Amino acid sequence: MSSVERARERYLILGFLPYYLLTFASRSRPSSSYLFCCLVGNNNPFPVEFSSELTVARLKEWIKEKNPHDLKEIRASKLDLFKVSLPDKGDLTKKIKNEIEGKEPLRTTMRLSKIFPDGPPEETSIHIVVKLPDDTVVGVSNDVLRRWRNKRGRLTTLPSNISELRALMDTPLLENEKIPLDQTRFDALLFTASRNESLDVLTPEEANTLFRPSNSEHATLLETVFFTAAYTRPPPPKGTTEESYHVFWDENIRKVVEVIVPSGTAIRNSNQDTATRRLFPDFGFVLDNRCPFRGEEKDPMNDDEDPRAELSQKFNWDYGSVPYLLGYYCNGTKLTYVAIFRPEQGNRKPQIQDLYSVDLGTRAGRITNMRWLINLFPLLQDLVDLMPLREPEFIPMERDNCTVELTGQYVIKRYTCSDALERIEHLKNIYHWLTEMRVPNTDSVHCISDETIVLQPCGHRELPETEKELLEAVRCILQVLKAIHPALLFHRDIRWPNVIRSKDDRSKWFLIDWEDAAEAPTKALLHSASDNRSPGVLQDGHGGEVDIWGVGHLITESGVIGLSSELGQIGVWMKEQSPSAEEAWVKLEQYANCGTV
Repeated sequence: MSSVERARERYLILGFLPYYLLTFASRSRPSSSYLFCCLVGNNNPFPVEFSSELTVARLKEWIKEKNPHDLKEIRASKLDLFKVSLPDKGDLTKKIKNEIEGKEPLRTTMRLSKIFPDGPPEETSIHIVVKLPDDTVVGVSNDVLRRWRNKRGRLTTLPSNISELRALMDTPLLENEKIPLDQTRFDALLFTASRNESLDVLTPEEANTLFRPSNSEHATLLETVFFTAAYTRPPPPKGTTEESYHVFWDENIRKVVEVIVPSGTAIRNSNQDTATRRLFPDFGFVLDNRCPFRGEEKDPMNDDEDPRAELSQKFNWDYGSVPYLLGYYCNGTKLTYVAIFRPEQGNRKPQIQDLYSVDLGTRAGRITNMRWLINLFPLLQDLVDLMPLREPEFIPMERDNCTVELTGQYVIKRYTCSDALERIEHLKNIYHWLTEMRVPNTDSVHCISDETIVLQPCGHRELPETEKELLEAVRCILQVLKAIHPALLFHRDIRWPNVIRSKDDRSKWFLIDWEDAAEAPTKALLHSASDNRSPGVLQDGHGGEVDIWGVGHLITESGVIGLSSELGQIGVWMKEQSPSAEEAWVKLEQYANCGTV
């Protein structure tokens, strides 16, 4: 029997056929018993309270009320109930057909007391089969999606190389993993000319790799995305711009992956400014704040840019021990999926290896692409779970006066306040001075555009875990203060959120966020009252003592387990005695060189 014939067999219960099972099971409470109902193949039972006075007609209504999604379009009176006696074990789907064959459905006027005169049996077993009308079309979108998302469970290990990834991509879908289409829509996929001049021919065998004909099931959610991409969205005509391809790429990639992994967030680089546009991938998919899948796209008329090369150029590896990420590059309709492998030691640029290529200009190509995504995307959560926890990647984070976005190499601040231009000008002057004076261990300006400033490097926002790491961090910050204080420039906001760790050299730390920096004579920062800032910032004329207080606070509030009392006392000394940056440096070096660390 063919797969299509099996799908049309009304009594084969494979999760997408019109049957419900009722199981009666007594509960510990003596006052009531319950019926447990579940869609065969679904294994999601739901309770219905049993009453001996309940009629079959009323039981049908209760069943419908308890399962409104699957029975939404079905009148309760159209259900047929059959009394059976089957143990609740093994594959029930193969036993149901024989059990009810030749039986008459229960009369709607019968009471349950007549059907079960002694009440529901105590043992858990199947006693009622509910048959839907023969012409019922059952919704199976959620079932198919669940099977796609559970595909990873059938793999014992994560694919480790190109060959294994290609084998996974090429895995045929099982029949119950394919999207059901009524015969009319299935036929419409086939021998029809597209908007382009050439005939876009799709064979039944090619269509059947993703879809299957069925007049008894529907998958409206999946049809909206997958059928639309395959059938109604041909590529733009030749000679059009990259922007005209965005809808086409979104139909075939973004909308597909959003359905497969709804917990993720798709991002598209819509920056018109060239300086910031080159910092983001053209497309990315963020899951749990990290980006395991990204792509670069170019229109076919663009001969000046190489999307494959851009994958590497925009990439700075910061994903820990995960063996690879997934991605693609696309030139018009020519799409190639890639594995982005972890770089060798000492190199932050990844190794990119091609997996498979496909032409999205044909229906067969678009269907192949969607099948590949269905097979690949269950891997994303495993990849993300292997990555270290970080701040959100590519996702705007709201701050008081701006939004902040992090890429692998840069921090993009877009100011949204009324004095945005003044703030940008202030930062421009401060960073220019830091660069001219060659101040170490600070971030710097990559570019400025209107109300946006791009800073580098993008480090790790983390606390030191050991006293050795704490000493390294404090030394780096004191080196900054030794350079700026003689010139009467003060940071005025030294605290752990404004200290980042270098990605390339774990012993190096940077002082960032110079928005409150000022030259002498200083004005009070009345908006900055905080336990994490020196009280001195609330007074006019403060100076380097507020920065030294901040360094001492870094020590006392570091949270390092086993911090020596001597180093802790140095932190208190900095906060209470207000030494100069040079004096604090000498004190710290004397402690470090005494052999305690």
